[in-house]
Amino acid sequence: MSTPGTNPSRPGRPFGPQAYAGAHTALVTPFLNGQVAWADLRKLVDFQIKEGIDGLISVGTTGESPTLDYDEHIEVIRKTVEFAAGRVPVMAGTGSNATTEALDLTKRADEVGAQGIISVASNWLPGPVAQLAALVRQKKFAEAKALHAKLADIFKTLFVEPNPVPVKHVMQRAGLIQSGEVRLPLCEMTDANRRLVEACADATLANLR
Repeated sequence: MSTPGTNPSRPGRPFGPQAYAGAHTALVTPFLNGQVAWADLRKLVDFQIKEGIDGLISVGTTGESPTLDYDEHIEVIRKTVEFAAGRVPVMAGTGSNATTEALDLTKRADEVGAQGIISVASNWLPGPVAQLAALVRQKKFAEAKALHAKLADIFKTLFVEPNPVPVKHVMQRAGLIQSGEVRLPLCEMTDANRRLVEACADATLANLR
């Protein structure tokens, strides 16, 4: 695909190699009644950018890429680029079990304006994650370690069930998306894990204040 900055006629193309630096959020794909919730996706993109994230990753595994059909996959990337509107770079997940499909997805992602691809790794706290990356770049390792300690429990707890089920739940609870709905083969969280995630999320927010 095109090297960032070599095709300025496309959306978001002014970024150079620095497009890959910093903290990039792997976005969830919000659903409502079985369909992609475009208004929620726009809201998530705006939220991430407002909080200071360096870039966005569209339709990775966190975005439930295996549950999207081919046209949905490309449209989510296209809409993410559109909603980002050149404010931050957008990288697209283009992995597939079929090599030919992965190559085609990569070509299409480039055509709709993605600045890079991820083929094959926090929606909820992009601000602290961006701050953590900035501290490391500034070589303020003691401060970075202290911030990481505050975030460690929630990072672990958000994987208490398959990603992105817990992430979607805390985002719905925070009012960032309308529904924590996921597509099969993913399932809704158990009540016990829901309580665990909520308690850890509340504790993390209190610890960050």
